[in-house]
Amino acid sequence: MTPVSGVSRAGMHLSPVVDQAADAVRGQAGATPPGGSFGQLLGRALEGLSALESRADQLTAMLARGEPVELHEVIIATEKAQLALDLAVQMRNRVVEAYQEIMRMPV
Repeated sequence: MTPVSGVSRAGMHLSPVVDQAADAVRGQAGATPPGGSFGQLLGRALEGLSALESRADQLTAMLARGEPVELHEVIIATEKAQLALDLAVQMRNRVVEAYQEIMRMPV
């Protein structure tokens, strides 16, 4: 991934699972992902997404209860969860488009 507006890949790190999924997508066609089958990779990516959302919800609840939590941590966790969800939605859209394209192919 190339730097965007001076932010390095490490600065944009969402989770190792999302990075693995992105690397697998960029990998060669027909190559088996290093993390296992596509289903396993997808499952781990969804678990990572769920963990990010849970962390953001937990920090938001702590902030709402008045517990000591840094506001910037809550905002960062929420943004990470939102970016991961946006990525998941875009990947789903691409998979659906690819499936529809395959189904339109004459046999």
